[in-house]
Amino acid sequence: MADGTTAEPGAAGGGRERPGVPRTKVDRLLRGRRGGGRDGSREPSSRLGIPTARPATGAVPNPPTRVLPDAPTRVTPPDPGATAVPAPPAAPPSAPPAGAAPGRGGQFGGAFPAALLDRYEPLGVAGSGTEGTVWHVRRTDGGGDAAVKVTVAGQAMDPELLEHLRDDGYRRHVPLITGHGRVEHAGARCDWVAMEYLPVTLADHFAELRRAGRAADGTETERIVRELVALLDFWQQRIRRNPVDFKPSNILLRPTTAPDGAAGAPEFVIADFGGVARLTASRSFSPEMQVTVAYMAPEQLAGTNRAEGPWWALGNVLYELFTGRPRYLDADGLLLSDEVLQYDLVMAAEVDLSGVAHPRRQLLLQGLFTRNPAHRWTAPQVRTWLAGGSPEVVRPAVPPGGAPVAPAHRPITFLGDLFHDPAALAVAMLGRSADAAHWLARGGAQRLREWLSEDVRDTVVDLSQLRDVERLRGPERAAAAAVAVLAFGAAFAPGAVPSYRNRPIDSAGLARLAADPGLVALVDELIAGSVPAVAARYDCDHPECFGEQCARLLALAELPAVLAGVEEAAREVGGGRRGGDGLSADERAEAYRLVVLLTVRAEEHPELVARLSPLPAVLHRLAEPALLSTPVAVASAVAVNAALAARTAVRREAPDPVRRRWSALRRRAVGADPATVPGRAALVAAAVLRARTTPTAGPNGRRPPARRDWLDVWWSNARTALPRQAGAVALVTLALALMLWSGAVWRFAVDARAELLILPNGGFGGPLRGAGEHAARQVVGQLGAALVTAVVAAVFPARVGRWTLLLAAAAAFAVGYLRLGPPMTFAEPPQALADRIVVFEGGLGSWAGVAAALVVVLAVFLVERAATGMLKPVHEARGRTAREWRRLAARRRPAGAGSPEPAPEPDPARWRPGRAGLRDRVLYALGTTHLLVVLLWATVEVRLAATGHHPTPASWGTGQAGAGYQADFALLFAALAVLSTLATPRTARRLLGLWVVGAMVLGSWPPPLGPLEALRIPVARGQFGAVAEFWGHGAFWAALLVALPVVGLGVLRTVRRTMR
Repeated sequence: MADGTTAEPGAAGGGRERPGVPRTKVDRLLRGRRGGGRDGSREPSSRLGIPTARPATGAVPNPPTRVLPDAPTRVTPPDPGATAVPAPPAAPPSAPPAGAAPGRGGQFGGAFPAALLDRYEPLGVAGSGTEGTVWHVRRTDGGGDAAVKVTVAGQAMDPELLEHLRDDGYRRHVPLITGHGRVEHAGARCDWVAMEYLPVTLADHFAELRRAGRAADGTETERIVRELVALLDFWQQRIRRNPVDFKPSNILLRPTTAPDGAAGAPEFVIADFGGVARLTASRSFSPEMQVTVAYMAPEQLAGTNRAEGPWWALGNVLYELFTGRPRYLDADGLLLSDEVLQYDLVMAAEVDLSGVAHPRRQLLLQGLFTRNPAHRWTAPQVRTWLAGGSPEVVRPAVPPGGAPVAPAHRPITFLGDLFHDPAALAVAMLGRSADAAHWLARGGAQRLREWLSEDVRDTVVDLSQLRDVERLRGPERAAAAAVAVLAFGAAFAPGAVPSYRNRPIDSAGLARLAADPGLVALVDELIAGSVPAVAARYDCDHPECFGEQCARLLALAELPAVLAGVEEAAREVGGGRRGGDGLSADERAEAYRLVVLLTVRAEEHPELVARLSPLPAVLHRLAEPALLSTPVAVASAVAVNAALAARTAVRREAPDPVRRRWSALRRRAVGADPATVPGRAALVAAAVLRARTTPTAGPNGRRPPARRDWLDVWWSNARTALPRQAGAVALVTLALALMLWSGAVWRFAVDARAELLILPNGGFGGPLRGAGEHAARQVVGQLGAALVTAVVAAVFPARVGRWTLLLAAAAAFAVGYLRLGPPMTFAEPPQALADRIVVFEGGLGSWAGVAAALVVVLAVFLVERAATGMLKPVHEARGRTAREWRRLAARRRPAGAGSPEPAPEPDPARWRPGRAGLRDRVLYALGTTHLLVVLLWATVEVRLAATGHHPTPASWGTGQAGAGYQADFALLFAALAVLSTLATPRTARRLLGLWVVGAMVLGSWPPPLGPLEALRIPVARGQFGAVAEFWGHGAFWAALLVALPVVGLGVLRTVRRTMR
């Protein structure tokens, strides 16, 4: 089955079998392990218990040793006597007897875990193997059939993977997982997982196509190829998992229904979670990973987990589809042993495709059966093939004589990959420069030096740098190793991008790093290690770089001299913070950034000059020699400087000497030559020290936007949003008032047992004739609550939609029907308005019943209009205001920063690192504790209001009961909140929902609380009681109109903390 079992699931209670597929466990701990013999003993990893002549262990060499066809590897051929024998037919599992007791497992009661019998009734064994047993079960809750896999002792499942796969967004290619856990079974702890029951595998589908004579149907074949590509690409790109055990028996078919009711094309899903690996940088299998030898790629024999591996397996699957037989059977239909298959993977130069006659299909399989994973076809090439294209198939070069080209020298291993060519190794090391430096520092420097000198015999690279790595110790060795990686790349791959500790340090990379908070430390480290001189040996396309080195990167070494000039200018200008005239920490960081930008970006100079000058930027472009001839450029520069001096002369002299001195510095900077150290120092100093001339400006020299700008932005959107908010308040208030009255009228009708006699000639024409007036007098004192609710909905910071308003309307009906809440004394309607409402609603007389039914429809219409016609444009206006405010705030970015780097996608599996993550956890814990405490108080007060007797306004509670609950359980909520922060953000969100439900249950549970009494820890009872006294007898309304909205907002804000 798809879970690594022996039998392919068939109909309920039965199964079908096919020739067993050789299966191996990639073992990184043991090598040369053997088991069984020639006595016909059953191989433990065989799926169907097929007696084989030789055990199929599929042992994999222990990394870093790799078995590759072009590596000098000694392989022992298989014993000729070890010919595989055909598999005998196996009897399908028998169905349970008719008299089996439901819920007890019948004849399976002893084999199926007893702890699961209350949830699942076993119907039969769908399959079993070394990993465990898969049961066909029926859910006892009426949920239909399911498949339950129970592992054997010691075979653990990955609960993190199972939780990851329960994401609804993965449902297209993942079976619905309904539960998983661990139970006690047969004296051991066993893992189990339950998922939707999909009895048909892709292998069954292939067999059915052959039986129906449709195996050669081009349309069906193309559909299967397209669906398999979508399946594999979805798992690797969306789910970010690698299905390394990719084969027909692990692919299940989910039936679908077309719009016309006919059977649609089935959906392909992967359900073998024991053969799923993470796509990580380590590219290695875990010791528990299960892989089938017959579908393994060559590189997987070395335990390498690459994304290209399953695409080789796809070639095996498609070979079976195209030819009608799998590749692991010989010409006589006998099963090949694992040793034969491994020997073929290592020694065969090409996969034999003589059985595939169609040239287009041969092309597809050739691309998938490319031995080099870097050149193997994956999703883009296969989709091009499906579209009629012919992507390139890469094969090693072969000399005219036909003999393969032998490697020129012994290979070297870098992070599990073999390299014969120093250029390829240099590209790989630059791609992972931090790992490469660590590898050199841990002994790789000696191996690389010996390989270059003894095998490659290439003297291009300076081996003394590798000797320095061997000689030095501690941090000095790490720094030397990072420089050695860069130098090795410059020698053998000068066309690549120079990388230092995984950071690109070419001109474009340094320009992007200028916005990095760690720029100062990075640049200091680069200059201290003479890294710019090494990086300058890489190729560049700058017009001013005529030699073999990049002039811009070489100029970066002048940064200390430029900074010294900036420091001197700062002392001349004065006005430093805290009485010091030197550069502050913020100013120094800004100076570093500007020096780097001026050095590596030629266009930074005119932009910086334009920002510094009070004149239009077009005048400064006149002084560019690249645009005009030299004499005209000089004359225009003189004119610009003269204009600046004249403007300073005619203006009233500023009393601040700092500004006068900075103005003189600015005049020098405008005409300075950025190619010289003094010129760059003047430009950077003028830009950095500008902040000292404007006290209201920020440390980066940008004046914050005026308050008028912010108000203008707000008013431009609010002038249309405010009338709509007022209209929404009016509509929602009317709708809630009508629902209050309708609920009160229906209560009178129910009490009189005339709820169905609403016509004028019914109950409302007799004893209930005055029900409308009585209901109006009952709810007129509560109209303030309707108004407050409407205002809260209109101004609530988060989006309020129709469903929220409909829930509020339903709550208003319940308040009127249950006669909840005292009169709202602080928001009573004027007496004249109250009298008119009573006259209007009381004047309905015998039509009050009909009106009470119709106003429900009217209220729903009013709520709909308020949500879509009023509040939706208000929310859109808020969004526009927020976006424009962010643009105003962007003006406060440091000069020359350019557009900020896009924020990285939040990782739902972990909190943010460093202080930001700690702040998120603390705020999550505080927010969770606060909202749970407030929710508990609100729930208690609503419960007391609904269950108590309140003949007078003074009989309503004052919130003290809820405050007592708060004092008793505040510490418990705080502890739960802190414990939630120890989980992943996704789990923390789920736990928050659980705690919210638990708080509501706790508040709704009338005393005595029983076992929960032990959880009471009274704390700050007086403080909670004092807060509750503020509401007085209106605690019920405070719970509904204040506490619950605060809880809703708190949930939104707290959840947002887990998604940063």
